[in-house]
Amino acid sequence: MTMEALFNNVENAISQYEQACEQEEALYEMMRDAENDMNRYSSQASSSEEASDQRAALEQMRAAALRYQQCQNQLQQVQAAKAQAQRYLQATRSELTNVIKSIEEKLPKFDQSISTFEQMASNPFGSSAASQLPQLRARRAEYQQNLNDAYTLVDRIDSALNDGENSPQKVLRRR
Repeated sequence: MTMEALFNNVENAISQYEQACEQEEALYEMMRDAENDMNRYSSQASSSEEASDQRAALEQMRAAALRYQQCQNQLQQVQAAKAQAQRYLQATRSELTNVIKSIEEKLPKFDQSISTFEQMASNPFGSSAASQLPQLRARRAEYQQNLNDAYTLVDRIDSALNDGENSPQKVLRRR
């Protein structure tokens, strides 16, 4: 998978996660409203002396109970979608942390190789080593870019999952 595709997948998962969080909050609010309505109409039905008023209050109470049940059903679906997006983001974050660790272990080796080839290239017979330097530097730059991209994605995931708050989960960058 290309880094661009991974960025897109992460952004899509973050969008799904954030949308599910907003929907979850809205559904909880709707459920509280329905519950308040049920209590109010129940109280009206029990305190009303007129049979028609009692029936009307009971109908309103049933309608509120139905709204509550519908919200509860939607909430289960939203929470499942939220959990799925969250699992994807956490798994991706874990994999990126492994990638970061691997790249951070490789970069000093590239630096050492470049230094060695530079020393060899300065010798009178070092043309072969000198010809290898551009490839080594390009490869090292590629690894550095991948490291930067991985950090960017981890930061983006942390920001989304932690709602922008600092967390002990965050990867500490070593420079």
